[in-house]
Amino acid sequence: MYNHPEYGTTSASSQKEDTKGILVTSSGYISLPLIKRVRIAGLTQTQAKNKIEKAYHKFNIIDAEVYVEVLNKRAYITGEVNKPGEIALFNERLGLLQVLASAGGLTDAANRRAIVILQKRGNKIHTQTVDLTGKDSLKIANLMIHPNDTIYVTPNDMKPFNTGISEVAPTVELVGGIVNPITNINNILKSNN
Repeated sequence: MYNHPEYGTTSASSQKEDTKGILVTSSGYISLPLIKRVRIAGLTQTQAKNKIEKAYHKFNIIDAEVYVEVLNKRAYITGEVNKPGEIALFNERLGLLQVLASAGGLTDAANRRAIVILQKRGNKIHTQTVDLTGKDSLKIANLMIHPNDTIYVTPNDMKPFNTGISEVAPTVELVGGIVNPITNINNILKSNN
């Protein structure tokens, strides 16, 4: 809070650069000096700012200026990437290519023609499937990913075959390891006769 740094989480000199912030509890409350607990769950940043300023007005702090920023904006990526999980969005949003790079890139089994993006806007979920191999791939690579979006990289058609081969390969190697010496002994015995 500016103009009254004694009640805020920042100093007047650091203002927006401060990233210490205040944690929102699982029940949606924050705790602030003087006004104590304020419920901000489900509010936009502007609504939360207005609600906090209004709470300070009740204590005759009329010129309170509050700055609200969500510090833990995330998108999620799963499927055929090397490091699936949460991706921090430091600048509110990131390009699809940046998100894929943050996830360690695509695996060999990734279907580059079918990357599914789920975006929640209001009460609706929009699904978009993108092709990174087409003529518009550069434009698609810069597609913006927003907080709480989910990216699913689908497997290619060869994944079941490759998975089957990798499961059978150790058994084939074991059988080969047993059969090979027997075949060698048999060949040595035949050549000596």
